[in-house]
Amino acid sequence: MGDFSESKASREEAELRAPFVRNDRFGEFGMGNLPTCLKAVLALESIFILPFRAVGSFLCLFLYWLVCRLSSPLPPQHRAAIVVPMGKLACRSCLFCIGFFKVEWVLDPAAGQGPRAGGIVSNHCSWADILLHMSYSFPAFVARDSTANLPFIGIISQMMSCLYVNRNRTGRNQAGVADLVKQRMEDEAAGRTGVEKRPLLLFPEGTTSNGEYMLPFKTGAFLAGVPVQPVVIKYHRLPVYVPNEAEKADPKLYADNVRKMMMEHSGTKDTRATFEDKMRYLTMLKKHKRWTELFFLAYSPVWITWVLFILVPFKLYEGLGEWGYMAIGLAAALPVFLLPPLLQPKHEAGKPWVQRYWVKANIWIAIFSFVGNYVWTHYFYQVLGAAYTFKAHELNGVPITLYFMTHAYFALYHALANVLIRKARSMVGPRSPNLRILAEAVVVFVLAYSTAYAETLTISHFPYYTHKAGDKERMYTVGSLFYAIYFFVSFPMFFRMDEDPKARHMGAKPYTLWRVVVDSLAACMLVTLLLDFWRLAVTAQPGLPWLA
Repeated sequence: MGDFSESKASREEAELRAPFVRNDRFGEFGMGNLPTCLKAVLALESIFILPFRAVGSFLCLFLYWLVCRLSSPLPPQHRAAIVVPMGKLACRSCLFCIGFFKVEWVLDPAAGQGPRAGGIVSNHCSWADILLHMSYSFPAFVARDSTANLPFIGIISQMMSCLYVNRNRTGRNQAGVADLVKQRMEDEAAGRTGVEKRPLLLFPEGTTSNGEYMLPFKTGAFLAGVPVQPVVIKYHRLPVYVPNEAEKADPKLYADNVRKMMMEHSGTKDTRATFEDKMRYLTMLKKHKRWTELFFLAYSPVWITWVLFILVPFKLYEGLGEWGYMAIGLAAALPVFLLPPLLQPKHEAGKPWVQRYWVKANIWIAIFSFVGNYVWTHYFYQVLGAAYTFKAHELNGVPITLYFMTHAYFALYHALANVLIRKARSMVGPRSPNLRILAEAVVVFVLAYSTAYAETLTISHFPYYTHKAGDKERMYTVGSLFYAIYFFVSFPMFFRMDEDPKARHMGAKPYTLWRVVVDSLAACMLVTLLLDFWRLAVTAQPGLPWLA
């Protein structure tokens, strides 16, 4: 009986997840195993095609922003005659730039007939939905009040006559949002809005799905009891739906019947899943990240105890020799790779290797720590006069054991940074974006400098790490800040991986291995530039230190 109940619960859970699982062209979340030739094609497209698409899209946005700026002094009726058709053209051009070469709108035979609609209701599949709607009907949206002040987007949203609301307010002010939507739809249906007001587009599902299902509708778009224009993103435009008296009196009934009509025309499946189910699904997806962070934190005391409380105080490093030092580094780093497959929870073990967070985290850190030793250590040699004098196997003038040791303690630093940055976010909350950015910046700066200072202080007790005579205090202060540059860059960039800060608005999309590699290399490039700027400012010596 217990197995049957567990099986039934698992099936129900799978059914509630189904609307949010995206099996895209390149596998779930774009993380399928791709042929080598296809990877090569994608790499070439990223180099030779992606920049043109990005520039073309920005050019469309900039030109339309310019149109809006020049049209703003005109009377509303004349302004609308310019910004609406130009807005449709700009959005269609932007869609072309990003790859939507052909967009076909299929009209139901009865579309365009019947009374005037009070607004547009549509299912919601992705961020591209907004551009597609704007290229066809150029509707208005419900937007945060801060949107009006954003660069570029602000004046465009004003030209679209967006309905601005403060989503962070609760109580009576929150009820006022529904009243504003209801009033706007009533005015639109009665023809009282004027040419400068665009019809309001609402996504009654309240979140995105994978397009194969249609989520239950919320009632906000149906409170006014006026006709609505359903549009199904597959993409079909349907006849205006005119509510009967029972539907006017019951927004829930109205919402359900419009949803049934849209499902019939689109072929999408029915589901009981809601926004809350999506959040539970996304939380499940993120469990693997929390587990890896806890593993890194739990394992770190093992090597810290061995190195700081046994190896260094008792001077066991004396007489280790080249292979002895190599063994010390391997002993610290290998468990970070070998233990997770043995200890990982079931929700992680059931995934392909390339999708497991501990694999991606280790690859990110391995690249970053390798470049740190191979390249950046030479900045310490040149700028601070530092040197390692113990006998060991070397790679580019740096003891190979340090490549392994660095991986172990970078795993600790970045796991701790993830936990603290996330804590700062949760304490501030989403209500104050600027305050949240400030809180994260403070956490990154304090943790980066304190980590660098603590490591510098620790390594100073190792007799085979030397620096310029009389510069011990400078090594603690300036050297720590120099070292902290690594983490000013890496902490926030590593935190982004699989964190999905926009999960409330769009489907979670974990990093692919390719993106992990590119992201880590991007962090390496930025750190290299910052270190070299410092070197030039301090020493003014030409040439790169690791090539000297």
